Amino acid sequence: MGAGRRSAVLLCAVGFGAVSLAAAGCSSELYVERDEVEATIGDVVGEQIGEELNDVTCPEDLPGELEATMRCTVVDSVGSEYEVWVSVTGVEGRTVDYNLDQGTILLLGRAEVERVLHESVDDVALEAVSCEGDLPATVGELQRCSFADPDGETRQVDAEVVAVDGVVATLDFTLLE
Repeated sequence: MGAGRRSAVLLCAVGFGAVSLAAAGCSSELYVERDEVEATIGDVVGEQIGEELNDVTCPEDLPGELEATMRCTVVDSVGSEYEVWVSVTGVEGRTVDYNLDQGTILLLGRAEVERVLHESVDDVALEAVSCEGDLPATVGELQRCSFADPDGETRQVDAEVVAVDGVVATLDFTLLE
């Protein structure tokens, strides 16, 4: 890997759809329990990306009111964190229909940054790729990584988030001399 920059794109393309559930609550307060929404998100998103999720967290029960929304977070198997928006699209009797919509990528897991760095350098075989930690998916954020070059020398590289568009983050890698 020569001095300079390399770019890589991280993408988690997930399409979500509508879900219908019988709601809980007394007659004056209709809602879908938080645990039920989290389980649904885990099932739908996990099936879409083909892996079990590490965590799904919603802040509260979903109100059974037309156009109610809430933001939940999903952590995948490599530690990357994404937001998922839940929107109520219909209420009929005690049935609440809602959509799951992808939001944005919030955090790039350490393992994902290491994988992308390793895969983005196709002209040199990197060994022992290691980054300091997770990388917030915010333009301008930096993460220091290291790797062993073919001669066994440890080299340093900065991974910088240069663009975020939904669930796509673009990284530039700059080799430090």
